[in-house]
Amino acid sequence: MNDRRTFLKQAAILGAGLPLASSLAKAAEKPAGMPLLQGPDKWRRLRELFPLDPDTAHFANFLITAHPRPVQEAIDHYRREIDRNPAALMDWESQYEWQREGEVRDWAARYLEVRPRQIALTGSTTEGLGMIYGGLQVGADQEILTTEHEHYSTHRTLAFRARRQGTQVRKLRLFRNPWEISKDQVLTTIDQAIRPQTRVLGMTWVHSGSGVKLPVGEIGEIVRRHNRDRDEHNRIIYVVDGVHGFGVDNQRFADFNCDYFISGVHKWMFGPRGTGLICAASEQMGPLVPTFATFSQDEDFATTMTRAATTPSNIAGPWARPSNCTCNWARPRSRRASTSSTTASRHVCWSTGRSSW
Repeated sequence: MNDRRTFLKQAAILGAGLPLASSLAKAAEKPAGMPLLQGPDKWRRLRELFPLDPDTAHFANFLITAHPRPVQEAIDHYRREIDRNPAALMDWESQYEWQREGEVRDWAARYLEVRPRQIALTGSTTEGLGMIYGGLQVGADQEILTTEHEHYSTHRTLAFRARRQGTQVRKLRLFRNPWEISKDQVLTTIDQAIRPQTRVLGMTWVHSGSGVKLPVGEIGEIVRRHNRDRDEHNRIIYVVDGVHGFGVDNQRFADFNCDYFISGVHKWMFGPRGTGLICAASEQMGPLVPTFATFSQDEDFATTMTRAATTPSNIAGPWARPSNCTCNWARPRSRRASTSSTTASRHVCWSTGRSSW
């Protein structure tokens, strides 16, 4: 589990300072009026950063977060800047948007401990899933292997692909009841289900419908073992939908042993609505065909797969600076290993239905 206190203390200070900052050095300074998240009142001060109804118990981060004050102030700041002079912020020759995108990638890369050009900026988990599952090259004699337990967005994305391209999609049942699941059962089921024609394996880290958390890193080790005797055109591409673990468990990208990690940041990361990312194992496009035209540099995975939307809450807004993720772009001071690879909620069953992921 991440050290949430350190996240909230460090990154909230950064987020509040950035709209008025001209450099990262200034961003690290605590601006006037920012509550000090230390001492006996730190949790009360933290709660005051969120405009939540105090008469309601809020457990909705699995749907979408309320904007903490620093994030909302950053959104408002960039909206005013765009309204004041749209051409200046969108000017091609100034490369203003590209610079802001680069800043976000730098912060995301430090968090996931990767290179910045491994990260594409998106609008949501759903968008990222569509770009990866819809864009990977899968032969007519190959298949995409996933589970029955995926989110609605994955099911629909794969159904659209099958209808459009005739791609074979096969789905596993990993468990009947979430409280009866075991790690060995999950790993054995997946290992035995992989076939020579399996080209893509898609898994969800934490299931929104049951609370089950899969050992995605160990699943990645199984994929690597199967890939030892496969050539490049037949190797399994491992995709992880990580939205409900991202910002909750303290994991590096390398811990997932995957090719693509997809997540929104407007849930557990406390980012603006309409923000997300894809982290890839390579800076190159490889077997991936773009879905959208990009307004970024179009040089590699990061800049080809980033659409660069011009909204105050996306690329030209807080996404353009670390303030987009008030709590979690700052790494905790120490990394603690996850105490459980596979867990299930015995008393709580969350279902997002068709909610925006």
